[in-house]
Amino acid sequence: AAVEVLRREFRVEEFEHSINVHDPGSRLQVQIQRDPLLTEILGRAEIRDVMDFPLPVAAPEDLVRLKVAAASDSTRRASKRGKDLLDLARLLSAFPDLTSLVPGEVLERVRPFMDEPEV
Repeated sequence: AAVEVLRREFRVEEFEHSINVHDPGSRLQVQIQRDPLLTEILGRAEIRDVMDFPLPVAAPEDLVRLKVAAASDSTRRASKRGKDLLDLARLLSAFPDLTSLVPGEVLERVRPFMDEPEV
């Protein structure tokens, strides 16, 4: 299967919901989600150069939606939800027009971490 192909070139760790792939010769680490709902997101992804590797990168809109869902998931560890809030703050600072995608209760938790717009 695909994991065996990856193992030929990379260090691979398998988990219930993801596969982590590391290139021992670089700092590149990729996490592959095992969620069939992500198929649509991959369909909208653009191939970008990431540390000299052509990889599909999700659209900012999709990243915001995923981070909102993750930050709102009470079954996730608090530290993971906190990281999701920080990720959302960075995304919204870079793409302020996407703020409308974030529900008010999540946005209130994100705002303290957002950078002020530069004048």
